[in-house]
Parts: sequence; structure tokens; C-alpha cells
Amino acid sequence: MPQKSLFIVIEGLDGSGKTTAGRELVRQLNQHFPARVKLTYEPHDPSAAGLFIRQILMKKITQFTARTLALAFATNRLDHCNREINPWLSADNQAIIISDRYYLSSLVYQSSPEISMAEVFDLNRAARKPDIIFFFNVSNEVCYQRMQIRNQAPELFESNLAQTREKYQQAIQFLRETNQDNIVEIDGNGTVAEVVDVLLKALAEFAPDWHIDSENVDNQILIKNNPKEQSEGLLQTWAQETARKISPNELSALLYQKVKSLTIKQLNDLFLDYLITQNMQIGKPITLVNAEATELTYQLPLQATLRGAVLWLPEQIKYEEILKNVAALTQMFDFLYVFSPANSINFSPYYEREKIQLQEHQSQIFPTLQIVNEEILAKNLEIYFQQKR
Repeated sequence: MPQKSLFIVIEGLDGSGKTTAGRELVRQLNQHFPARVKLTYEPHDPSAAGLFIRQILMKKITQFTARTLALAFATNRLDHCNREINPWLSADNQAIIISDRYYLSSLVYQSSPEISMAEVFDLNRAARKPDIIFFFNVSNEVCYQRMQIRNQAPELFESNLAQTREKYQQAIQFLRETNQDNIVEIDGNGTVAEVVDVLLKALAEFAPDWHIDSENVDNQILIKNNPKEQSEGLLQTWAQETARKISPNELSALLYQKVKSLTIKQLNDLFLDYLITQNMQIGKPITLVNAEATELTYQLPLQATLRGAVLWLPEQIKYEEILKNVAALTQMFDFLYVFSPANSINFSPYYEREKIQLQEHQSQIFPTLQIVNEEILAKNLEIYFQQKR
């Protein structure tokens, strides 16, 4: 097993492919080092000032100063370190966490004539120093092409890539000279598989204990879910196993262990089976740009019906990506489950019930949202089995 925990950061221009490659890197590492690899991101929605930053990026708040935004990012980062990054790495000396963006991005995007790059860095000095920063060097043409594929409204900083690239090079040099950061530039122009292979080789050179052979990894990147396929009777099988007299603590440990051993596909199917036990009716699948969903309906008394959906995600996701996926739906829903298998997923239980625009020129209040991961699924199953005993 690896002998040292690692804090890795992936940086790059908007459209560089860092987010997709980061997710795949985590997935491949988790296959070889289960429950030891975690993906996170910045700005971090659940941390301090997260919603304020997100609303600025989505151009919902337009009156702010460069210094205010730099302070908000620094606050968000320090809270992110204190409540997620540091605990993950200190809880186990054989753990790894990968962050999609970190303080290199702040030096690029928050520095301005009002606040220098050095001043921005001073605001972030208390943040944990990464062991290695991967910078995705991708041509402007490829970045613009990838941003167009997203089919999403551009955020605040998704323009002037040539100027941003120049600032990245200045910030990289600044961090190397001022803070001795270990920054490795990666050619990100290739396919996801090619880029991840380069990342794995660079990681193996930097930290040999974490080396894996990418040729022996399952290369299925996206979740494919078919609600008609059942989870091979797992719910029924587990019900028989838990029917015997065992203590509540034994039941809890047993279910959590079983849930953690399942593949993503099995987890999706098991969650659908569980929803059926809660009197949900499973509808047809919905294909989105970067995710998949399944329609749900719930019958209320007096023939009233609630319409909902479950959104399938391979790991924890940024708040605005949930918003964009919901906005891509062609009909209105009352509730939404986001099923996202992840290690110690860290979502805020509260999101602003804001008005969103759907594709078909409709608008609605954001549906009631519930985030579900393996731990929550295991707890729900525990309650269900306890009621059946």
C-alpha cells in the first residue's frame, strides 16, 4: 500500500478537459485503492462564501469588487481545507485527494489592477500547499470547441483565453519562485484516456507507491443506467440475510459493507429497487449532456401525483452543474434525487430555491433536492429492513 497521503490539484483554462480527466483519474485510482481516493473542487459550494461565489460566476450578482471576490475565494478555500481536505488526508496516512482548481486559479482570475498577484497569494497563505499541481496545457481552439460541446451558458471568466493563458504562465512562474510549488504541465489536447494515461505516468514518477497499470482498468467512463434491469434481486437476498436475529449495530455494519462492495451500475439499480419499496413508480430514462436521469412519479391521496426524477452522477458534482442538468430537462419536476456514489460526499443540505429556465421556454422553482450517496442509501435500507423485521 502507498506510504504517503497526497494532495493533488488539477488546473487549466476553461474547456481544457481538466474536470472530465480528473473524474476519470479518481475513478481509476479508486479501482485499485478503494475508499482511499477522493475528488473535490473549487469554488467549493458547501464551504464559506460558496453560494456567493457561485452566483457571481453565474452572473446573478454583478456588483462586486475584485478584492471582495478574492477575499471570498480565500475564505472559501481555507474553510474547504479545514473541513474537507485536511480531515481526509489526516484521517489516513494512505489517502489521496484531488481538487479541480485551487489557489493557482485565484492568482489568475482574482488578480487585477486593484489587487496584485502577490496580494492574492498572501490571502491564501494559510491554505494547504498541494504536493503536486497538474496544469493542462491545451490550445485555445480545443478549449473553445469543448466549451461549445457543453451547450451551456458561459460563466464569468470563460472568455479571452489568450490573455488568461498568459496570466497562467505568469502565475505558474510566481508560485514556483515564491512558494516552490511543484507544478507539472500536461498536454491535454488528446482524448480523455490519453490524458489520464499521461497523468498516471506522471503520478507514478512523482509517487511510485500510487502507481497503477491503466491497461488493467475498466475504461467505462459514463454511467449507463437502464431502469428495466433489476439489481439481480439484491434487495430480496439481503432481506433474507437480515431476517435472522442480529443486533442493530450488526445490521448497520453489514448493510454498509455490502453497499460499498457494489459497482456503480449495481448501486443505481439497488437505489431504484429501494425507491419502488417507497411506492415510487419508475418511468423512462432521460439522456442529458453530461449525465443521465430517470423519471419518477409518486401518488398522493385524492389522486394527486408528484412528478420527479433521479439524476445519476459518478461522483460529487458542483452546484451549478446540477442546476444546468436540471435546466436541460424538457419538463417540470416537483422533486429531484441526485444519486452520486462518492467517498464521504459533502453537500450542503440547503440550496436556494431559485427560478430556473427550462429548454422549452418554461420556468419553474428549482425542485426539492435530496443528495444520496452510498452511506445514505445504506442507512435508508437499514430503516427499511428494521421495519420489515
